[in-house]
Amino acid sequence: MTKKEYIITMLKTISLDVLPIAPDLLYLVENNPEWTDLTSTLYNIIHEFSFTVKDKIQQEKIQKSLTFLQKLKDKEADSQIHEKKDIEDLENVMNQI
Repeated sequence: MTKKEYIITMLKTISLDVLPIAPDLLYLVENNPEWTDLTSTLYNIIHEFSFTVKDKIQQEKIQKSLTFLQKLKDKEADSQIHEKKDIEDLENVMNQI
């Protein structure tokens, strides 16, 4: 599953009473193929929205969504670090040729 597919699944899982803007965010995610900083942007939007939620159960669901997005961001960062190292290794091999 791609990062985008994980985010779409998460947004479809959140009920409207918890995150009323979920359908709008889902539309943006599904229809914007060039959105490069998707995870961080969604995290920031949902984080700001979380301050408006008063219900404890809804707040917990929002926090779980934020935790999910943070883990996705961390994996993305790890992947970029490994990718950068792989590219550097390939460049070193290329320079030796």
